Amino acid sequence: MEQLTPHRRQGLRILLTNIWMTGRGGSESVTRDLARGLIALGHSPTVYTPIIGQSGLELESSGVPVIDDLRRLKDPPDVIHGHHSVPTVEAIVRFPRTPVVNVCHAWAFGVEAPVSFPQVQFHVGVDEVCVERIAHSPGIDPSRIYLIPNGVELRRIPARRRPLSSSPQKAVAFGKATALHPILAGVCADMGIELEIVGPPLGKPIADPEEVLATADLVFGSARAALEALCAGSVVVVCDARGIAGRATMENYNELRRNNFGLRCLTHPVSAANLRSAIESYDAGEAEALAGLAREDANMAKVIDQYLQLYRRSIEDIRFRPVAEDDYNLALSGFLRAVLPRSAPNPARSSDELGRDVVGRLLQLAEENFRLKRELSAARG
Repeated sequence: MEQLTPHRRQGLRILLTNIWMTGRGGSESVTRDLARGLIALGHSPTVYTPIIGQSGLELESSGVPVIDDLRRLKDPPDVIHGHHSVPTVEAIVRFPRTPVVNVCHAWAFGVEAPVSFPQVQFHVGVDEVCVERIAHSPGIDPSRIYLIPNGVELRRIPARRRPLSSSPQKAVAFGKATALHPILAGVCADMGIELEIVGPPLGKPIADPEEVLATADLVFGSARAALEALCAGSVVVVCDARGIAGRATMENYNELRRNNFGLRCLTHPVSAANLRSAIESYDAGEAEALAGLAREDANMAKVIDQYLQLYRRSIEDIRFRPVAEDDYNLALSGFLRAVLPRSAPNPARSSDELGRDVVGRLLQLAEENFRLKRELSAARG
C-alpha cells in the first residue's frame, strides 16, 4: 500500500508582523498586499497581529492565515518580516533562530523604532527619512540598511470610466489629508469643485478606496494614499496637516517617491492660498503620463521581488553566522528596559488586571516613553 507523505507547500514560510489589522492604514495595506502577493508566487505567509479587526478578517477570508497568538504557529518560519517593534520582538522571542527583515515606516512614532537584535539581518526604510532613522539607531550596521519604497497592488485599481476633465470637477481628500477637511471644503467650494472625504482620520473607512480614486479628477493625499491616487490616474496635490508639497509632476516625482510623498516633501505651510495655487496648476495631460510612470515604478510585484532577495540572503547569512545566545539576551534586555515602566506598580490592582492585554500596554508605554524623551530633549535645548 502506497504511503502518504505530509504535504509541504513549496516556497518560503514567511511570518509578517503588524501592530494591528483593524483599518485601512498604510502598514495594514502593505501587509495585505505583501501577503497576497507572496501567496500568488507560491510562498506561505502568515500574519501575526495583536489586534485582529476588519482588515485582518478580510485578509484571512482571502486565504491568508491571520493570528493573534504566536503559540498557534507550531513550525518556525523561514524568515520574519517585521513591522513595528513590539510584535517584531514577540516574533523573535517565539522563534529566536529565525532571521528577520525589519521595516521602518515612519520617522516619529516610537513603535516604528528599528529593532536592534542579532536576528535582524537587514533593515529597510520605506523612504530616505526612515533610512536615516535606522542609520542613527545604535547597534545597526549601515551596510545592512536598504531603501525599498512602498508599492501598489495594481490589480486593485480599476480602469477609469471617463478621462480626466479639462478642469477639476470632482476632488477626493484621502488618508491623512482628510485632516484638512475644513480648509479644503472652503477652497473647493470657492472653485466650484465637488469634494469627497475618504478614509480616516475624518473620512468614512471603505474597503476599496481605489474605486473612488479612479472616479476623481483631483486627489489630496500624502504617503501611500498619494501614490495610489497617481496610479489611479488622478491629478494629485501632495498634502496633509503637516504641510503641502504641491502638485505631483513628472519633474518632482522621483524626489516625492524617495521621500514617500511625506514629511520631507511637505515644506509649504497649509493655507488656502497654497492649496488654491496647487489646484490651479491642474494638468490632466501630464497626469496620464505620470500614472504610467508611477504604475511601472511602484508595481507591488517589484517590491515583493526586492523583499524576496533580502529574505533569501537573510536565511543564508544566519545559517553561516548563527545568533550567539549572549548577544540575543543582551538585545532583549535592552529592549525591555526601553519599553517597560521604570516605576513601582499600583498595589491596588490585581495581578490578573496587570497581566491583561500586555501587548497593548507595551505599545502605549513605548509611545509614551518616546514622547517624553522628545519633550525632555526639547526642554534641554
